[in-house]
Amino acid sequence: MDIEELRTFVEVADAGGVSPAARRLGVSKSMVSRRLFRLEAELGVQLLARTTRGAALTEAGITFRDHAARVCAEIDQARETILPAGDLCGRLRIAVPLSFGPT
Repeated sequence: MDIEELRTFVEVADAGGVSPAARRLGVSKSMVSRRLFRLEAELGVQLLARTTRGAALTEAGITFRDHAARVCAEIDQARETILPAGDLCGRLRIAVPLSFGPT
């Protein structure tokens, strides 16, 4: 089981769909779908009921989401623990107007 698959599943569950989760994660919708498919195939259970309007957690998905979120949080905490003090890590997003760039 891949940590990115778990993170993706938690993000889809929290965002309510593949498209908003893909935007939050900064990856394509097809990448999110592939990760979800691999996770569900490995577990042998459907975690999300997908519709044209989004994705809803199945009963198994509701149970698994909490566990997956805890695992992701534990891994993040473990990474932070071993990083040298003062080092910055993570994603930085900067929003600027289109007029800021070259014309």
